[in-house]
Amino acid sequence: MKKILIALSVVAVIAAGVLGLYIHSGYSFSFIETYKKNFSENLMNLKIQYEMRKEQKKAEEPQNTQKENTGSDTNDSHQTEMSSVTINYKDLTQKFVPTSEPIALKTAQKARFERYAGGILCVDENSMVSYNKDGKVEWSVPIQMSNPVLKVKGSFILLFEQSGKKVILYDGKKQLFQLETAEKILTGNISSNGDCAILTEKVYYKGAVIVYNKSGQEIYSRSFGKNSALSVAISDSRRLCVSLLSAEDKVSSQIVFLDLNKTNEDVTVNFEDSIIFELKFSGNTLHAYADNKLFALNDSGKELWKYDYSQKILNHYSQDESDIKLMLFDTNNSAELCVITAGGKEKQKIKEDILPDFCDICDGFVLYNGGRSLYLTKSNGTPLAKYVASRDMKNAYFINSDNILVVYNSSIEFLRIEKESKRYECYGISSGCCYCCNFYNKYLSLCKTRFYKVNICNTVYCFDYLFDVCI
Repeated sequence: MKKILIALSVVAVIAAGVLGLYIHSGYSFSFIETYKKNFSENLMNLKIQYEMRKEQKKAEEPQNTQKENTGSDTNDSHQTEMSSVTINYKDLTQKFVPTSEPIALKTAQKARFERYAGGILCVDENSMVSYNKDGKVEWSVPIQMSNPVLKVKGSFILLFEQSGKKVILYDGKKQLFQLETAEKILTGNISSNGDCAILTEKVYYKGAVIVYNKSGQEIYSRSFGKNSALSVAISDSRRLCVSLLSAEDKVSSQIVFLDLNKTNEDVTVNFEDSIIFELKFSGNTLHAYADNKLFALNDSGKELWKYDYSQKILNHYSQDESDIKLMLFDTNNSAELCVITAGGKEKQKIKEDILPDFCDICDGFVLYNGGRSLYLTKSNGTPLAKYVASRDMKNAYFINSDNILVVYNSSIEFLRIEKESKRYECYGISSGCCYCCNFYNKYLSLCKTRFYKVNICNTVYCFDYLFDVCI
């Protein structure tokens, strides 16, 4: 054993001498340089892996306190009152991509638009055009109608002339009937069976309702002599509802439920201190929009729920096919976009400093503007995408959850929503190899402050043991 120890000591002394001679001589042995560099890089990589895992673990731990987000741009910060989370539109997961050049349309500002058959309909005084989601014309039909109003349900398309007398029903581009009413039209609605309910003026009365089937035959009519008719809706089961306004002692509304099949009695429901200006059927549930409340009733007139906004000013509203509503309120010094569930619960509230000009909702996604910026969020307020237009927007509509139509003064533009490609930045190693660092603030900050200067690399090499941390 003593001989072995002596031998090892001799070897160590010789090795030290050689190493000392190497250091002082200035000569270089390539295998020693390689070993030195590899050892340094491996040690650094282990340190990086350890630090990033520590940061990841820390981020995954539940946070009891919320840090205040400072230094955010006012125009890009959006707060949701329910969760008090600042929405920052700088770190986004999706983006808007134009599908083509803007399409010239002189009447764009006055035209009416509605989602239809996977695309969108555009109606002006001279034509009705069906665009697909990419902005290509599917079909077009000529019309002659001043101030046309567009209503869609299922495959049926109802056009009527606001303050005029003309009514036209289409199934796709096929015209089913065209007629003229005796009196000027106030408003109208349609069911997915093609039944058309038209509310008109009437001499010596406060309004009248006429119902036509899809063949253009009149199947029901009724006049109202005491209270003014404001809105009308008809269900697929032919339950007809008309909202009436009374202003004798104080302002109040009534909804008259009329059964065209005569299997149920007519019912009148009173609403004190509310002006009900819009009725919409979703299946057998009637949604009644008033100046201060939103009511949901079954087709027998029983109240299911109500949502009170009497302390706010309703500026705009939208309702998707799942009965989720988006309501835009003017709150004097700011604006609120409230997402209301099908059961009448306030799911989310997004606050804005500037009142948007419009808003829309589709399949759990929210769309609205702030000046020339178009914002896309989830219904829970999570920011997804931002688009800055080159000119003033007049409106924007969901075609579906992946496609948007933007309306300008004299043109329209079709946008597609795409996932933002992952952005990687790298901290360089002297060998020229780069290692991934995901573009999350915590990892980017870690790379910048603790390791190397961050540079974008053309080629990114990631070792397997870093993938679960970086990617």
